[in-house]
Amino acid sequence: MPTKKPGFTMPKTPKVDLAKLDDFAKEADYVAAETKKPRKKKEVKKKELKTDTAYPWEASTARGDVDKGYNVPISEPEYLMLKYIAQHTPDSMRKFCREALSKAINAKIKELTKK
Repeated sequence: MPTKKPGFTMPKTPKVDLAKLDDFAKEADYVAAETKKPRKKKEVKKKELKTDTAYPWEASTARGDVDKGYNVPISEPEYLMLKYIAQHTPDSMRKFCREALSKAINAKIKELTKK
């Protein structure tokens, strides 16, 4: 005759003295505050792209057929406005943003490079 397998039982939790626990936490905070050292700022070297042209987007390695993602946080009201635009025009939210961003990027590059 098969024997019954024991079921899972929760382990008993030990009783905790909350006053001792609070004292321990206060001591840990004190020790952490005393041993905290100011961090040294690391020098960050900007990575320069080695290209055969004056601008990185004109390099032979820059591929126009590759889409790169870039997250842009916007406020909730701006998001709702964008959603409204998408609902009342043939463009999706993504298409609208992509076209607006592309125009703004090209205008700024034209301004910066005086082309």
